[in-house]
Amino acid sequence: MLDLIQEAKGVIKFLLLFTLVSCSSYQNYGEKNEVKEILNFLSTKRSVYYKTIDKDLGKSIDNLIDINFFEFDLCNSNKKELITNEELKFIKQKFKEVKTINLKKAFNELNVTKNKNIKTDYISLPVIFRKGTAAMYYESARYGGAFNLLIKKNNKWNIVCSKSTWIE
Repeated sequence: MLDLIQEAKGVIKFLLLFTLVSCSSYQNYGEKNEVKEILNFLSTKRSVYYKTIDKDLGKSIDNLIDINFFEFDLCNSNKKELITNEELKFIKQKFKEVKTINLKKAFNELNVTKNKNIKTDYISLPVIFRKGTAAMYYESARYGGAFNLLIKKNNKWNIVCSKSTWIE
């Protein structure tokens, strides 16, 4: 009987650990520190809702990416940050895996809001690529939705391009 109890405790510990690891929402989005840096950057620039999004316009975010017609050509006129088809396929797959999370619980130091007002932005978790030097996230606000491309230069994230999916 004692062996059975010990075995049950072991199974419970394994299941608990498995659940924690598999439910870790940022696990597929690069290093937690990179995601935290990006979310911190975004939350200081705008009023960000406390939960991330994984859908907009009734569609999964990945379905808003049409690989054949998806270019980031809205960068500043001196430089274009183009995303390759391979990168876009990777990004689309990662957005397919995006889940809604509570930012305050996952990253308690972030400045996020629970108020749904005109100035509140709803964002997805970022997808990090190019060995941690580029990231993309989806943003939805009152007047539209867009994918935003961030590039890390001199250890700082900057939004360099935006691709609208809808405008009100």
